[in-house]
Amino acid sequence: MNLRVTNGLILYSKKKMKTNNIIVAISFLFISSLKAQVLYSENFENYFVGDVGSDSSGQTSGQGGWFTSLF
Repeated sequence: MNLRVTNGLILYSKKKMKTNNIIVAISFLFISSLKAQVLYSENFENYFVGDVGSDSSGQTSGQGGWFTSLF
């Protein structure tokens, strides 16, 4: 490792810094290109106004197959 000490500070060589900058730039480009896959989406626009489910015991499904329960 090419280190130089000046006034109590440790300075890396320019080659080491350039290598680190390239690794950071490539990592940033790779990470920013990742996309997530949507597995399930629900918008609740087609449901009636009110509760999604009327059975608070969680035994009977309500609108859209959703189950509601009280804790």
